[in-house]
Amino acid sequence: MTDVPFSGIFKAASKLDTSIDAPPYTPGLEKCGFHTNFGKTFYGHLEANPERALKFSKAMSGWSLVTLFLLLSFDLDDTDSALNTKVVDIGGGNGNISVDLVQHYASLTFTVQDISFHQLYSAQPADVKDRVAFQQYDYTTPQPIRDAGVYIFRIAFHNNDEEAMKMLRAIILTLESRSDDHVLLIND
Repeated sequence: MTDVPFSGIFKAASKLDTSIDAPPYTPGLEKCGFHTNFGKTFYGHLEANPERALKFSKAMSGWSLVTLFLLLSFDLDDTDSALNTKVVDIGGGNGNISVDLVQHYASLTFTVQDISFHQLYSAQPADVKDRVAFQQYDYTTPQPIRDAGVYIFRIAFHNNDEEAMKMLRAIILTLESRSDDHVLLIND
């Protein structure tokens, strides 16, 4: 796991001052130390380096242990029985949270969405494949799954405020067009 920060993050941090000093300063995925150092966004770099993407995916699995109990505290079994049982895990990476949650909620099915092909396909357990699906999706574009009962954003808004706003606008369009009950969970 230490290879993730030493191979990219620390090198990118050394370019942070260069990216801030470059006029005009505007925040963004392409205006940060990582992009200045590598010439790509962090996720673009991972897509071009599958071995690093796999290491990052494994590191993110460790973070899921930290937040799993928070999502379990939202008792989906105790909600209105009319609630749709389809859950969309937006930006869900390798699906570790959805795979864990499916063990706790027998009535739910999950679709894990992530922009990264490598994240999605780094771990797809066979024992839950009938209840956890994986879909490549750019979460700044309109949500393709419009009939889910629950949408989850977990550790998704930390990259950039501008990107976070695009992500929220994309899901709000879906939620506003619905007349049924649905839930948006944000664990960030």
